[in-house]
Amino acid sequence: MIKWRSNLNEALSSRLGVELDWEEAPDAPYFTDKPGWDGYGGLVLLAAHEENPQLKPPKRVSLDSWKQDQALRVSSTKGFPTRYEHVIVPQWWLPCAFKQVFKGPTATGAEVWFGSSIRLLDQLRALNERTYRGTAADLNVWRSQQPDGAEGPFEVEAKVGLSVFLSLAERSATARLPMLLDY
Repeated sequence: MIKWRSNLNEALSSRLGVELDWEEAPDAPYFTDKPGWDGYGGLVLLAAHEENPQLKPPKRVSLDSWKQDQALRVSSTKGFPTRYEHVIVPQWWLPCAFKQVFKGPTATGAEVWFGSSIRLLDQLRALNERTYRGTAADLNVWRSQQPDGAEGPFEVEAKVGLSVFLSLAERSATARLPMLLDY
């Protein structure tokens, strides 16, 4: 992992304007959570619909449907000035404060989109303020309301995804640990 991080730094630090550095000690803390694909999809759609209010959000979120959503397609269009690039695009988030997402290799060589967990946290907080305005108590309740099926109501899935990702992004930024979607 250290060699991979060094290679990323060599290739990207001048473009990103920041050194990529994070905790890699064997005894570093480890965090995991499971918003489910529907919770993640609900979060991504919440961001896309917040910045595209002219498009009606779906009633329900399922793995098969959320990737085809019109607002998500608009927000994902190259050149669209999305406020939520670090929410919508990456599969991996590094605990470093760079502005733009980038595509690059993982330690195993797979090409993925990387974002900043620090920017992700900022964007998630802004999304919460622009939408549900959830308090810490609200976020705890939302986390516990994860539907038990393959398809849940949009608002429930969005709140689950928002609460789980806010918690994970905060932990990633505070503990200086990378964060990734596991699939």
